[in-house]
Amino acid sequence: MKKKLFLLTLLICLASALALSSCQLNDLPDSDGGSGATFTLQGELPTEAVFGEELDLSSLSIVKTENGSSQTIPVTKEMIASGDTTQVGLRTITFSYEGSTFTRTVNVKYRVVFKNGNDVVSTQYVTSASEIVPPAVESTDAYEFKSWTPGIEEGLSGNVTYNASYSVKIPTSPTALTATYGTKLSELSLPYNSAGKWVFDDDGS
Repeated sequence: MKKKLFLLTLLICLASALALSSCQLNDLPDSDGGSGATFTLQGELPTEAVFGEELDLSSLSIVKTENGSSQTIPVTKEMIASGDTTQVGLRTITFSYEGSTFTRTVNVKYRVVFKNGNDVVSTQYVTSASEIVPPAVESTDAYEFKSWTPGIEEGLSGNVTYNASYSVKIPTSPTALTATYGTKLSELSLPYNSAGKWVFDDDGS
């Protein structure tokens, strides 16, 4: 009788242990490492990006929702799984975070800058040289605008800065300048003659 009672007690203990183990297994998180968390990419990339430069990710964020609460995570360049700005045109950028992936599209363009001396005359964003519109530059009394350097017809392979180049205007007939004796040439505004030489007449006064 005692032996039967012992066996019955043992069976009850084993059954209880199995039930407890089953409950513990059911409480474990899913194999994806979370407990039903969802991720959403919010925001958009700028319409255009500059060739060879980092993307502006400041408007992008990932919202993680789990157990009724949400967390906003800023998107960083480390989350970029594929895509970059090393080619012009429409580019697909793929982001990855905790096993979830998201995509955005951006139009990559070359940056073209036109400078006249130290002044920026125009900044343009294009995908080919055929889209460049050279700005108008006026000549002065002393200098005549020649061209943009380097030549636009050379095409594009990256971002570029064009500089205005000028030639000195030389009068077709000699021009005389009267100066007081002892005046420094650096203090005068001297004209050119047809041979490209400075001309002045020292009258000794």
